[in-house]
Amino acid sequence: MSSCRLFVFTLCAIIAVFSILPHPAKAAETTIRFLATGDPQYENNPDASTKRTDKRVKVDATMAKLNSLLDKDGVYKGVVIAGDLTQNSRLDEFEAYQAAISGYSTRYFDGLGNHDVIDGNCCIGLGHSGYCVCPLDIAEDVATRSRTTDANYTSSGSTYAWDWGDVRFYQAGLYGSSDASFDFIKADLETYRGEKSGNIGKPVVIVQHYCVTPRVDLCQSSRWWSRGSKEKLFKALLPYNVVAMITGHYHNPTKARWGHDWAARDKELDLVLDRERRIPTFIVGATLDGRYAEFQIDYDAETRNGAMRVRYHFGDGTTDCKFVVIEALTPQYPTRTHETLACPDPV
Repeated sequence: MSSCRLFVFTLCAIIAVFSILPHPAKAAETTIRFLATGDPQYENNPDASTKRTDKRVKVDATMAKLNSLLDKDGVYKGVVIAGDLTQNSRLDEFEAYQAAISGYSTRYFDGLGNHDVIDGNCCIGLGHSGYCVCPLDIAEDVATRSRTTDANYTSSGSTYAWDWGDVRFYQAGLYGSSDASFDFIKADLETYRGEKSGNIGKPVVIVQHYCVTPRVDLCQSSRWWSRGSKEKLFKALLPYNVVAMITGHYHNPTKARWGHDWAARDKELDLVLDRERRIPTFIVGATLDGRYAEFQIDYDAETRNGAMRVRYHFGDGTTDCKFVVIEALTPQYPTRTHETLACPDPV
């Protein structure tokens, strides 16, 4: 073999080897992983009945599982909880929840649900004991607790926002019952994702208690969240790249129900809003039934493109996955596919 042919052969072999080696990620690419659940609904007197005992055992086990995943160094940013921390807004119930997140509380990004805002009694002075119904105490803890974030933590009461990497998160709690929460979210989006922010097109994730899944009657009922409030939020989110709305309230979604797009075809919103806009929505509860989800967002800040993969745990050992393409070629109206395609990477 001539020296020239030998050189060409060697060069081709080197190129072939390098072509199969993994390529290093671009500096602009980031991966954000986090956990999500909803509706722990800690209930008082767990020994009062077999049903309550079983409920406490299961919710404690789920919370312990989430804590164990947080122990994996550098893997998960934290846990978002879509409301209903307690069953009856009682202090003893909230203390049980606090015990479950003890040692991890700065990594829990929890919000309020309708079970956390039951009208209170005996919450002042000597009567301030475990059986008292004290929603303001729960709201104060959610509002004032220190949390571990990457940057830009902002808040208005129990509604707050933060950054994990290039993703902006909003814990909206019970948005549908508070105009102040909506005003905060709208203003904060303009500040951190608006045209003057330099971050237009970057991903946004909304966490709130009330679900919006079109195929679930509980999520569509105006008893919990009025048509006007839904319409107002949907319109406010239109200019932004909202890649996920994470919700609770509905406890036992099936494989056909836990992940869907929130869109104008929604029977309450049809003929009102932009028909082409889709917001992927995920029901992640109920913690009390052993249910939670893992999220992985891979994002390139230069191209403003990426993907989100979600694995939902049904509490019986089975799982299901969804894949969402994140695109920002037209940031005001990003498009995405929503398929059972890929799970988050193994941990």
